[in-house]
Amino acid sequence: MTDKSNCLMAQNNTNFMRYEGPRIINLFGKKVRVLGIRRLTPTECARLQTIPTWYKWECSDSQAYRMLGNGWTVEVIKHIFNFLPFERERATESQRR
Repeated sequence: MTDKSNCLMAQNNTNFMRYEGPRIINLFGKKVRVLGIRRLTPTECARLQTIPTWYKWECSDSQAYRMLGNGWTVEVIKHIFNFLPFERERATESQRR
C-alpha cells in the first residue's frame, strides 16, 4: 500500500494537542527538528480521504474541510459493501433452519 497515507494518531488525553516548543525527533534514521503542530491542508485531507489528485475544489478552504470531514472514504464503503452479500446469504440460511 504505497499509495496510501499512514494513520494519524493522537497521544493520550493529557498530552493531546499540547505544544511544548520545538523538539528533535528521529525520523527514518535522520534527526529532524519539529516545530510543532500544524493544520493539514485541504489537499492533505483530500489525500487521506482518497480523493483523486485531479479533483479541483470549487469552494473555499473552510467548506472543503467541512466536506472532507463529513465525508466517507470510498475504500471504507467498498469494504463494508463487500460483506453485504455474505451477510444476506447467512441470514437466508438461518431463516431456512
